[in-house]
Amino acid sequence: MAYDQDNPPWTRAQITRGRRLAVQKRRGRPPVAHPKVRVTMRLDERVLAWFRSKGDGYQTRINDALQEYIVTHKR
Repeated sequence: MAYDQDNPPWTRAQITRGRRLAVQKRRGRPPVAHPKVRVTMRLDERVLAWFRSKGDGYQTRINDALQEYIVTHKR
């Protein structure tokens, strides 16, 4: 095998470090401070139809409406 100046062979230390970095790398979305929780909820058919009629993102709009309710109904 010929020596390649642009890609020299790795030393044992570089291989070990590379393995550690590969194990530490996380995939997917970064963690959030307040993650959402998956739930099953029964809603009135008319309520769900209204939110869905406004287009994509109806679950986010329902979440926003519930958060607004919490803010306006604090004791």
